[in-house]
Amino acid sequence: MSQLNSFSVVTSSLTLAGNTSYLNGKKDTELLIGTKGVVSVAVNGKNFQLKMGDVLAVFPGDIIHGTKPTSIPSEFTWIHFVNQDHLQLTTHYPKENELQKEVPIPRFFHIDEYQRIMVLINQILDISHSNFMNNLAADYSVSGLLLELANDYFHQINNESFDENNTNRIKEWIRLNMNEHLTTEAVANHFNMSQDCLMRLFRNVEKKSVKEYLNEVRLIQAKFLLLTTDLSIQEIAYRSYFTDNKYFFLELLSGTIT
Repeated sequence: MSQLNSFSVVTSSLTLAGNTSYLNGKKDTELLIGTKGVVSVAVNGKNFQLKMGDVLAVFPGDIIHGTKPTSIPSEFTWIHFVNQDHLQLTTHYPKENELQKEVPIPRFFHIDEYQRIMVLINQILDISHSNFMNNLAADYSVSGLLLELANDYFHQINNESFDENNTNRIKEWIRLNMNEHLTTEAVANHFNMSQDCLMRLFRNVEKKSVKEYLNEVRLIQAKFLLLTTDLSIQEIAYRSYFTDNKYFFLELLSGTIT
């Protein structure tokens, strides 16, 4: 487990061609994230096969070595970070109150949100090769990555259903990409789903339609603007991505937006 504080990071994307062996005797923690093929390694004598989407953590003092050459082109991203605060190795998952200040990273697990994690890793790679005036950008980006990894694992061990996980991912994308043209069809196309499949998913998990959720997000934005700005009603409707002003006024009059 790691307490969030300050991190320094070195990143690299590697192709493993044969056996390697070394002692991680420094104070940095390393994360190996499989991106292609199969990489066979051992940490402290325990064997692991790193495949696409797998995460292997190597902590200070661990001994890691390749167990056999790769038979197919295999790649992984290798991230080093230095935790400036307390690092604790444990055999149990922390209690709920401990999760407010600690970030548990398991030795080995498979991430569900692979594309999301890789976006964060690519951001870290970009930051590490940029000429920032200090390390704060890298610190925050690595902190964000660790939180996402911990959150991914948390939902797995708490048995969040596949449908719930997919629905939460879609809802987050909708919130981030809301605009006046966003429709059920556009959302379904983005996630390579049929509209029927998407609507059934939302009905089963959210007990509402996709259209209802889209309007809910717009109404939340409208409420925020009503409370925090002096904009006109027409301008708030526009900035909340309502194309149907009549519907917006009816919601306003009904007290939905208060």
